[in-house]
Amino acid sequence: EITKFNLEQTRGSHFSKFICADFQSVAQTAFEQALQGHSQHLEIQAQNALGKCYWLDLTYLPIQQAQQVVGVFGIAHDITERHETEEMLRLLKRSVDANPHGIVLTKATADQAIEYVNPAFESLTGYKKEEITGKNCRFLQGPETDPEAVYKIHNALQEQQEIQVTLKNYRKDGSWFWNQLILGPVFDDKNFCTHFIGIQ
Repeated sequence: EITKFNLEQTRGSHFSKFICADFQSVAQTAFEQALQGHSQHLEIQAQNALGKCYWLDLTYLPIQQAQQVVGVFGIAHDITERHETEEMLRLLKRSVDANPHGIVLTKATADQAIEYVNPAFESLTGYKKEEITGKNCRFLQGPETDPEAVYKIHNALQEQQEIQVTLKNYRKDGSWFWNQLILGPVFDDKNFCTHFIGIQ
């Protein structure tokens, strides 16, 4: 089912027939280790009968009889969807990291603790991620921050609604800047608000 090859096509074939060229060497080395009695676990790219590439979580288990390895069990699990999801997450993180706007992600809890800021946020505010992770964004407010703007932000958080507001914020060195803030809720697949994202 995974390979799309039928039994007649697979019986008697070397396992490398199903493995993409770039991964044949590592798969062969792992197989040889299994023949020495050492279980192996690896992730490789394979190709099915339709010519489509996919990812496998592959385990080699030596079969032993009378202290001799007489064969190898190959246990394969199709992890293509997981691998593609992980690759998409890596791409999204690189994209957010490269974004020229300051981005902050907070938990949707009472304290709205910061979970992530991108490099543009660090550059804009002068704060490093390590200094502010777990804190509330209120540290950016100062003596001339408009209380009405802060109230609007508070209401948007309570109502889990998107808001755009301009307010005076303060950098780590005490200098101020006008911050055009877009703040919005982030919902999970059950429509539960788990985070808020702020774009500055």
